[in-house]
Amino acid sequence: MARIISLAPEKGRIHRLDATENLIGRRLDCHVYVNDQRVSRRHARIRRELDGLQLEDLGSSNGTFVNHRRIHGSVRLRDGDLIAIGAWSWQLDLSDEQPTGVDSPLVSDLPSDLTASFADLRGLGVAVVQRKAATLYEAEQEIERVHRKLQAVHRVAEAVSSTLDPTQMLDRVTSLLLEVFPPSSRATVLGLDAATGVLRARASQSRRRAPHDEEGVRIARGVVDRMLRLGQGVLIAQAADASHAADVDEQGGRRDSDPDASGEGIGWRMGAPLTVRGEHSGVVLLEAEPARGYFTQNDLDLLSGLAAQIAVALHLIDLHQRLLVRDRLDHDLRLARQIQRNLLPRDPPRVAGLEIAVHYEPAFHVGGDFYDFLWRDQQQLSIVVGDVSGKAVSGALFMARVTSEIRSVASLGSPARVIERVNRALAEIADDGMFVTLVYLSIDLRTNTMRFANAGHTIPLLQRGEQLLSLEFDRARSMPVGVLPEIQCDEVEVPLLPGDVLMLYTDGIIEARSMKGEFYGQDRLDAAVASAPRTARGALDAVLRDVDGFVEAAPQADDQTVVSMHLSKSGAMRMDTLLPIPNRPR
Repeated sequence: MARIISLAPEKGRIHRLDATENLIGRRLDCHVYVNDQRVSRRHARIRRELDGLQLEDLGSSNGTFVNHRRIHGSVRLRDGDLIAIGAWSWQLDLSDEQPTGVDSPLVSDLPSDLTASFADLRGLGVAVVQRKAATLYEAEQEIERVHRKLQAVHRVAEAVSSTLDPTQMLDRVTSLLLEVFPPSSRATVLGLDAATGVLRARASQSRRRAPHDEEGVRIARGVVDRMLRLGQGVLIAQAADASHAADVDEQGGRRDSDPDASGEGIGWRMGAPLTVRGEHSGVVLLEAEPARGYFTQNDLDLLSGLAAQIAVALHLIDLHQRLLVRDRLDHDLRLARQIQRNLLPRDPPRVAGLEIAVHYEPAFHVGGDFYDFLWRDQQQLSIVVGDVSGKAVSGALFMARVTSEIRSVASLGSPARVIERVNRALAEIADDGMFVTLVYLSIDLRTNTMRFANAGHTIPLLQRGEQLLSLEFDRARSMPVGVLPEIQCDEVEVPLLPGDVLMLYTDGIIEARSMKGEFYGQDRLDAAVASAPRTARGALDAVLRDVDGFVEAAPQADDQTVVSMHLSKSGAMRMDTLLPIPNRPR
């Protein structure tokens, strides 16, 4: 089975080309849905011909590319061809083999300038040796120090890139720091809670247990405050800072204390902040004991460099975890979009003599716009288009309840009675100012008459010959549904003539904004409908093209729904014979 495999941005996603015509575009009903304002709603299509697959550009503005060349008209596709539309690209696969999987993102690389830092350090070591080494012994000692730095940087780089678990990574790093700095008796990493400003121990390793180990991680308050205040490493003697010492336990609680400055094991301490782009996420603290030696300024310089590596690794791990959360959320929203799409009619009804076309596009994954087609009997067709006050998830949830209420009372027939009954039900549950605007119409296919009522919705447009009629009648207009417990609603009857084009839409069309922030507006919509072809699909496509040309690359801010209808002859008739079972109104 032919398929295209996404290369960017949804790397590895497979789209099977199992239809005779496979559409690619920004419309939700396209076989390959592309959520990008630079891509046309119906951008291109892949057709199955006798001699293979043909890719055709459908008159898009930004073009369709095959193997990095823009196509004009249609071209024949071959196995392995690269297809690109905007920032999206796919590869055609005509084999029966499964595509190889996509590697999960790993934090395997640290900043690219590490290699350069190695060379800088080695060059610095050589320069120092040439300038300062008075004896061969001193030169050897200096080279050994530089080598130790390079080796430490390399080992820490391996440790921070070996796992995506921050706890495991910090445990490995603190253990490694004890090896890198021989005088150290304890290595501790403290994390800074951005919300509370409290330091909490994230990892700690000690060469041997001491009595105070069971009480918590002891740190010098002045050391930490200075590191976070100045954003640089510090080197301070324990004895000089004993009067300002404090304890931070494993749960982040802080206890003032006066530790014994002269007890066994007291020596120098040094620390460096964990900083990325000027933001502090914690500190690395090392403690030494006199029996093992003392820390020097060279040790502090090395620790500061290693702390920068650790901070970058923690930052990348945090970004990775956020991406995983976002991916899960995107997956849930895609499922919600599909569920909501299934709540709406997949296709308009098939009626001989009556053409119906629909466009539905939420601003986000899910939305508050809705439409429906309801048969009361074989000759009575009701159409409803509405807009819930709210977008995204909240609007989608309320929309599901609204459509359920409408379907439960659709057998009443009268648009006014349906709106009144739905308002009564929704007024009992609508919270936080939620309400619905909608237009509900009922068409008698035998007499070509339409009765409709408008509950605070946009004005339906009727194109009759060369005349554009706005179906705005005070008698048929009422408050939006759900605002008041009871509303008085009436309806108007309008005859339909062969050739008439009726358009229902939501405010996302007339309130679409351009790059300059201007509204598309009612006047532009009227002009687009008046000059459009006299078919349902032709009128719908003409309006959408005009809106797209006006907004250009401006992001869509509101849901957009359009239902277009064209009566081609008198005596329209439903083409299928399955009659719904009417629900009993409450």
